[in-house]
Amino acid sequence: MNTSILLKSLPVVAGLILTTGCASSRKVAVKTDAPPRPIAYQQSIRITDEQAGDLRSTAIPSEDDPEQIVRFAMSLSNAGRHLHAAQFLDEASVKFASRNNEFAIACLQGAANEFLEAGAMAEFRNAVRRLAKASNRYQLAAFSDEVQALLALGAIANGETTPSELVPRPLRELFPGTTKKTQ
Repeated sequence: MNTSILLKSLPVVAGLILTTGCASSRKVAVKTDAPPRPIAYQQSIRITDEQAGDLRSTAIPSEDDPEQIVRFAMSLSNAGRHLHAAQFLDEASVKFASRNNEFAIACLQGAANEFLEAGAMAEFRNAVRRLAKASNRYQLAAFSDEVQALLALGAIANGETTPSELVPRPLRELFPGTTKKTQ
């Protein structure tokens, strides 16, 4: 038999087999007493434009681009990976210089918050200590209430018993060296 004839007839035979199906007329009994087993399957995932933006921000950043590193750290934070986010922010605070140390201060604020969220208290205390040291008195006075609260918590965690004059009044009562005045 010629090989070329065999190769030409192979698709015809395969098509015939596929189209005829099973010729059995035997009925199959199916048990219906047993409860159906759950079927494991992958659900389809719909991604919104906002989520697609989040996915783009989790792309591996350029090591030399501070904005990309901060966006990456924030995407980690949004995903609940606070320790990793804090580590990237902490590293960025040292790696990049800026006018009046503003970038380092912003990164240390974020790192301190993320370390606190992660429960990494030693790293939190260190980040707050570095934040206070990196900031001048004008920057310290201009910090938001949230950052002032971080600084106050860091001061307490670092063993300080009396608050500085920059600590907001409501937070001063948290310090062990102060007593609440009775009215």
